[in-house]
Amino acid sequence: MKVLRTTLAVSVLAFALVACSSHSNLNLERAEIKVRDAQNNQTLMERSASTVNEAAQTLDKAQRAWNEKRDREEVDHLVYLTERRLDMANQEARREIAVDEAALQRDRSRLAAFDVRARVSASENRAQTNALIANEYRAVAEENRVLAKNMRREILLLRSRETERGMEFTVADSALFETGRADLKPGALHSFSTLEKFLNAHPERSLIIEGHTDNIGDHAYNRDLSQRRAEAVRQNFIRQGIDGSRLVARGMGEAYPVAANSSSAGRLHNRRVELILEKAGA
Repeated sequence: MKVLRTTLAVSVLAFALVACSSHSNLNLERAEIKVRDAQNNQTLMERSASTVNEAAQTLDKAQRAWNEKRDREEVDHLVYLTERRLDMANQEARREIAVDEAALQRDRSRLAAFDVRARVSASENRAQTNALIANEYRAVAEENRVLAKNMRREILLLRSRETERGMEFTVADSALFETGRADLKPGALHSFSTLEKFLNAHPERSLIIEGHTDNIGDHAYNRDLSQRRAEAVRQNFIRQGIDGSRLVARGMGEAYPVAANSSSAGRLHNRRVELILEKAGA
């Protein structure tokens, strides 16, 4: 009798676990928390409300898919898109904050220049006045040049996020390729320097390179273009001394958008190269 009771208890527990698993989706629950946190973030909503709202709409589709069909594959894909849109919202907000801070710094520099001119112009030494003003404006111009360079670097540098596959880096294809071409721009090589150093220092790690396009044009053409672009990035790593067996190039075409293709901004986000640094031992 004691054995029977134990067997029944184990059976009930197993049934409860299966029932719980079938009625919940941890990835979906995680995305719900992230969207709720984003909507409660006043700074994020002020600067990137439309992208947060897109993430919320995608999450709503995931919730309906789970409630109506229990289609885990579809739900996981929609959760992935939700989280990518939240990533883009954070990136947009950070860029806007950087632009505001740069503008504020420029205004401060100009005020300092005007203050120098006002103080020195009170003297009779016009040559000194002009020299100080010229030097101050040169300093302001150099500062603005550095700020602009740093902002471009922030926009073009690889943006990373931790995923189940490993650390994922994303770079817009406009920073790497001319429209419709698969030859890397000369300046694009700097975008991969950090990853190249890491891969050379860690020969046990592998990299997946995925090319993505928007939905403009023929499906087969987009798939071929994305494959050639991914392969171009792979060949660049090989030229830097990384064993090609550690590098996988995949052309994904237009199959995995991270934004709506109905707008130019959305298509810009979808035209990208993603690099996944696989987890150690994967």
